Amino acid sequence: MKKWYIGYYIYKDIETPSGMPRIIDDELFERVQRMLYRNKKSPASSRGQEEYMLITKLFCGYCKEMMIGYGGTSKSGKTYHYYACKNAKKKLCNKKVVSKEFGRIVN
Repeated sequence: MKKWYIGYYIYKDIETPSGMPRIIDDELFERVQRMLYRNKKSPASSRGQEEYMLITKLFCGYCKEMMIGYGGTSKSGKTYHYYACKNAKKKLCNKKVVSKEFGRIVN
């Protein structure tokens, strides 16, 4: 966190509130921190961005969490790719998976 935006002076891990002029208010700072935290947890990776192009654009209609890309291989060797709600894997959401073929339909 870059607290100097809200007036903290930081030197050798010592934070001094009101040690410098604030640039933004606390509300904006907290809103940005939440956005950065959510983006930090983004599952996109170099391979994933190519494989799952909608990975940062699809959100669950039930719980509003990001849909992440998964893949699997059947016993016959056929590879399957799909999007699933991030909370579904944790059993926190009942949203069904969406086939990667959905992306072709959208494009």
